[in-house]
Amino acid sequence: MKKLKAFSYMDTLVGTVIGSMIIGFAVVMYVLFFKNFNAFDRIGKKNNEIRMIKTMLNKDFFISEKIFFTENSVNFSLFNGDSIIYNFGSEFIAKRQKSVTDTFHVHVTNIKTGFSLIGNNSSPKLIDEMSFEVFDRNKQYSFSFFKQYGADIYIELEDALKNTNTIIKEKS
Repeated sequence: MKKLKAFSYMDTLVGTVIGSMIIGFAVVMYVLFFKNFNAFDRIGKKNNEIRMIKTMLNKDFFISEKIFFTENSVNFSLFNGDSIIYNFGSEFIAKRQKSVTDTFHVHVTNIKTGFSLIGNNSSPKLIDEMSFEVFDRNKQYSFSFFKQYGADIYIELEDALKNTNTIIKEKS
C-alpha cells in the first residue's frame, strides 16, 4: 500500500494553537484600538464644541448692532432686525436664531458683563463686554468678548442718560 503524505495529529495541534494565538492577539489589538479611537473622538468633539462656542460668540459680537444682557441670557440685535439669543445655564449654552437652536453641553460659571459707560442701569442692560469660564474634563477655559459700538450708539445712550437725569431732577 502506498503511504500518503499528511500532517500528523501533533502538526495539526501546533498549527491550531499558533493560529488561535494570532487571532487572539488580533482581537485584543482591535478592541484596544477602538477604545482609544473612541476616547480620542470624544475629546476631539468636546474640543471642537468649545472652539465652536468661541467662534460663534466672536462672530455674533462682531455682526450685532446692539447686545443686551438679562439675567443669564444675551440678546444680539442684528442690523437686519433679526436677533440671536444665547441662554447660559450651569450645564449648557443654548444659541437660538430664528427656528434653529444649538446646544453646547459645557459647565458655565462666572458670567460677567459690563459696559464702558458708567450709569448704564437699563433693563435689559446694554453691554459691550462679556466674559465667562467653561470647565470641561478638569480644564478651565476663559472666554472674553468685546463689542466696539459706533458713535451713534454712544450718542443715543448719552441722550437717554441726559433725559433720565432731567426726569429725576424734575421729580425732586
